[in-house]
Amino acid sequence: MLPRDVSPPRNATPDEVCLYRRDSYDVDAAPLNADVMLVRFRVRAGACNAEGRTATEVATYAVDVRGGRILVVQK
Repeated sequence: MLPRDVSPPRNATPDEVCLYRRDSYDVDAAPLNADVMLVRFRVRAGACNAEGRTATEVATYAVDVRGGRILVVQK
C-alpha cells in the first residue's frame, strides 16, 4: 500500500505525515477463494489526529495471490 521510497510532501501537515507511516495502519487479510486474497488497510485507532475521512480511511484490495497483482481496490 505504501511504497518504501515514498515520503510526504515538504509542506505536509502532521496528520498527512502520519498517514505516510506504515505503523499508522492496521491490516486484515482473508481469502476470498483459492486465487484471491482480500486485504484491508485502515488507519489505526488513535494513530493520527485527523478529523473526517482520513481519521477512519479504509481501503480493501483484492489480490491475485498466484499472479501477485491487485485486481480491485475499494475505498
